[in-house]
Amino acid sequence: MASPAERYVAFGHVVASRHGAGRGPVDVALDALGLHRDIVAVVPSFPAALSVAQASDLIALVPASLMRQRAARRVATSSASVHVVDLPVTTGQIAVSLMWHPRMDADPVHRWLRQQVLSVCRPDDAASR
Repeated sequence: MASPAERYVAFGHVVASRHGAGRGPVDVALDALGLHRDIVAVVPSFPAALSVAQASDLIALVPASLMRQRAARRVATSSASVHVVDLPVTTGQIAVSLMWHPRMDADPVHRWLRQQVLSVCRPDDAASR
């Protein structure tokens, strides 16, 4: 019987990359297992990758936070067209950094925006660390 990683690489993949790079941490982890995924398309964003996957038979790797956000907003995601599964390999954490000019510290709209970014990017268990 095939392992989860072997089943994962059996499909074509759509990859989100702002720089057009096809390979990333997932590919490094797959290399360690002697596996290679077939990257069929590279798109500029995670929502675009999800859209391509929904309209095709490709697999898209998107953050769980995007799927939670879509569910919270009740964005149409047919359960027949999207199956959410855990990544079958372990990768390193991704650092997300926020930077702003100090004059924006007290700006209420800017503070709200920073909080929104944090709420989407911070793992659910960040408060327990």
